[in-house]
Amino acid sequence: MADSQTDETVQKLYTNLKIGKADKGDVEIEAEIPLTVLDSFVADVIARASKDLALPGFRKGQVPEELARKHLDEMHVLEDAADLALREI
Repeated sequence: MADSQTDETVQKLYTNLKIGKADKGDVEIEAEIPLTVLDSFVADVIARASKDLALPGFRKGQVPEELARKHLDEMHVLEDAADLALREI
């Protein structure tokens, strides 16, 4: 029963989900993550990264989210958000 609930949740969050085995016992996961789902993970990644961010005029960890977003590498943030999203499977 719990497995069917997990499958339903996964299907709601991701599309075209493929889980397969890769070399050396690794698991390969491919999925399309809708932007609406990814946005919540992006916010989490930015919040975590801003704790270590120091900008002139702000103490370390006190940088507003909008300023932090401008100073963080967007591709790195998206990759980290996708990684967090896939860990939810």
